Amino acid sequence: MSEGLRIHPGRIREQIQRLRAWRGGWNEGIERARRTSRALGETVRAVPGQRFEGMAVALHGRLVRGSERVERLARTLEQALERLETAFQEAAAELREEILPFSLTTTSLAVDALGHELPNQFAVTFPTASGRIPWNTACGPVALSIALSRVRGRITPAQEVADRLVQEVWKDQPDKRPSPGAEKALVMTDGWDLINTAGLYGVQGKMVSFDLAGEGDPSEKAWNDLQRLTRQPGAVMVLVTARGTTSYSSGRPVWTVKELQAAEVIPEVPQRAKGDGGVLTGSQHEGEKDVAPWVVIDHLEESGNQRYVVISNPFHNRRERYPWEYFWRSINHQAIEKNSWWVLHFHKQKIEAEGPSHE
Repeated sequence: MSEGLRIHPGRIREQIQRLRAWRGGWNEGIERARRTSRALGETVRAVPGQRFEGMAVALHGRLVRGSERVERLARTLEQALERLETAFQEAAAELREEILPFSLTTTSLAVDALGHELPNQFAVTFPTASGRIPWNTACGPVALSIALSRVRGRITPAQEVADRLVQEVWKDQPDKRPSPGAEKALVMTDGWDLINTAGLYGVQGKMVSFDLAGEGDPSEKAWNDLQRLTRQPGAVMVLVTARGTTSYSSGRPVWTVKELQAAEVIPEVPQRAKGDGGVLTGSQHEGEKDVAPWVVIDHLEESGNQRYVVISNPFHNRRERYPWEYFWRSINHQAIEKNSWWVLHFHKQKIEAEGPSHE
């Protein structure tokens, strides 16, 4: 029977309007008939006239009841639609709650307390005893907020993550504080800082190492292991090498020869892609203007013989796509140790990473 059920709310509303329009005309006709019968009854004062008036009153009552039934029918249809929509909304809300942990198939970008996307990582401040100051090296907590949003299935504001890191994880670490009177914070976060902060949200994190030793291309091994890890539930954060500042010439970004090799960097929102700061440099050696920021692996792509890595980059809070070869050269040297490459994996419940790895 359910296969034959077809509900068209728009058509039902049209019928409700027609019923009410018909009822309006019907009531006008009833009123005209009532006035006519009254006039006739007053004209003919004899017994036939009285009988006619009595019959007209009875008929008028039946006509009015018919009009009321039409209105009840219209109201019933309206209530049925309202209840149907409410039922669907309640069912959809329950369904959203059930699938919410997996609803963010693409990692959301970093947001503020109101859910608005941050313009960049420099919008985050560092809480100090004398007030808040700009936090110029906040890529760690900002990237972690992106990862947590994906793992938890709901938006996690970047400033909230930064505050909990400073006030709860670093509460007994004076070396993690800017100098008194400093105008900006340059405190950096390591992997354990991020893992401990994630634990405050009920999210488990671990350091996963990919074995690159032995025969075979290390880049190929790294790709396969990273692909297996990103297919598991959770979020992956990596340490890369990127430009630490934005340089301009005649108002336009300046790109080095190596950066031009990353011409396939594709920001999802082009109008927000201002400057070359934060762009991966394609080099494992830090230069004078290079930094080692945290980024989130959004997903991996394969198209023909080409491989790409799409990341959520906190620097300008944008999504970027790099050819795998370029991304591989951009992995920061601090993450490559003894023929292994380590990354951070965050997940809701403890799971073992596939492939060769160790904690």
